Amino acid sequence: MKGVLIMKFGFKWAVVICMFMGVQFGSNAQENRTRYLGGNIPPAVRSAIELGVEQNMHPKLSYSVYAGYLINTDQDSWIKVGSTLDFSRKSGAYLKLGTRFNWRKSLNRYAFYFGGNLVPALAIEEGRTQVVGDFINIPVSAVSKRSYNLGGNVEIGFTSSATRRLNFDVGFQYGYVLIDNMVDLHSFMPGMGVNRGRGRRFQPVLRVKYRLGNFTCSRQLPE
Repeated sequence: MKGVLIMKFGFKWAVVICMFMGVQFGSNAQENRTRYLGGNIPPAVRSAIELGVEQNMHPKLSYSVYAGYLINTDQDSWIKVGSTLDFSRKSGAYLKLGTRFNWRKSLNRYAFYFGGNLVPALAIEEGRTQVVGDFINIPVSAVSKRSYNLGGNVEIGFTSSATRRLNFDVGFQYGYVLIDNMVDLHSFMPGMGVNRGRGRRFQPVLRVKYRLGNFTCSRQLPE
């Protein structure tokens, strides 16, 4: 029940942001409108496919809604304690609802930016327990779980001119899992990454976008 409420919450805010973006779409001046279609630059980021829309309401303010799917990853936390599981699958789907402040007065400027994302996610995990030691008899059992989770992160980086045909974002996301229903601390939360210590999650941001018109549509392959 909690998982359904988390996903409903995420979709509700996705709809609200899209409606707000639609209202602003018709009211902004032409020079404040941008539309992009883009993707990642491999191999800097990998493992997930992310598609989304991003609207510049003002040269200094942007809203975004992204949806992604983590295909499968072998990434693990560098913390070597607290788990007896050998994961064979870490995948899932997620939404990323964000807003950011761009440090510029005009869309034709390169700019430092910072903002935040709310990330509801479905994590799909499969694996089995590990046998620890040569003389310890631990029965091997299969583990399979689907869980709904909620995270939040801060995104910081640089963005290029929004008036050019090609636009890019380079930066990183850093945050925490707010509602954690995953198997253990070695779990990978789609849209957030693995535990880097004390519950912290870190992922690079590398987006390249092609300008089409009056809103931003991009694809990212995060780590």
